[in-house]
Amino acid sequence: MPEFAPVEELFDLTGKGEVVTGATGQLGEAFCETLADLGAHIVVVARTETDCDALAERLTAEYERVISVPADITDPDEVRALAATVEDEFGRADIVVNNAYAGEL
Repeated sequence: MPEFAPVEELFDLTGKGEVVTGATGQLGEAFCETLADLGAHIVVVARTETDCDALAERLTAEYERVISVPADITDPDEVRALAATVEDEFGRADIVVNNAYAGEL
């Protein structure tokens, strides 16, 4: 069987800015943790400020750079504010995981 490089070598995201919407849900948390493990800086985005802040605080204890940006991505003004915050903090978003769910199918 062929040998494969460790995932950390294949997907080195050191210093990349990552935005995860819907970050406080089960999948969102997994995305945040996995990409942080690979070196990305994390922008935790969810509608509920307390949940956003709690996740960012938990991740900050283990990872280098995590910020909380509560936002409702169905509101264009909040999306513009989110983009401005990301630009101020990281210069740009290298990765966006759009995991948010507006509650409608």
